[in-house]
Amino acid sequence: MKKLLTLYVLALTCSAVGIYDVEPTLNEEQIKLYDECIKENNAKSCENYLDTRNYDKDGYLSLKESLEVAFKGCDELKNAYSCHMVANYYDEGYPPNKFIQDNKEKSYEYKLKACEIDKDFCLFVGNHYNIKYIDTKDKKDKKQALKYYKIACDNGYEYSCEKYKRIK
Repeated sequence: MKKLLTLYVLALTCSAVGIYDVEPTLNEEQIKLYDECIKENNAKSCENYLDTRNYDKDGYLSLKESLEVAFKGCDELKNAYSCHMVANYYDEGYPPNKFIQDNKEKSYEYKLKACEIDKDFCLFVGNHYNIKYIDTKDKKDKKQALKYYKIACDNGYEYSCEKYKRIK
C-alpha cells in the first residue's frame, strides 16, 4: 500500500509539474551553428540558428543562448534576420523567452534596423505602422505603412506589393 501511495504521489507530481517541462537543450547542429555565430562571427550561422522552420523542434529559442545569437547577429554582424528575431523577442515574446521583457519601442527599433540592412524586412516596419493605423486611424501611420511596404515591394518582395495595394 505504501508503494502504491508513493507511486500515486509521484504520478501527481509529474502531471502537476509536467513531464515535458524541462529546459530545452541544443542538439549537435545547433551547437555547431552557435559556435560559428558567436566564436567565428559567421552571420549566416546566426541566421540559420534562429531559423524556426528548421531548428526549433524543442523550443530552444527560449534559451539565453538564442538571445545571444540574435543580438550578436544583429548588432555586431548586421544580419537582417537576426534583427528581425530580436524585434520578435521584444514584441510580446515571440518566440517566448523569459530573459527579455516586452518592449514595443525596442521591437520597432530592431524592425527598422532589419529594414536598413535588407529592404525585404521593411515589410515588418510597414506592418508596424499599419497596425497603428488600424488602431488610431491616423493618416500619418497609413502614409508610413505605405512608404515601407513600397520599399520592400520595390526591392522585389511581392507580398509587400500586395499589402501596399490592399491599404492604398
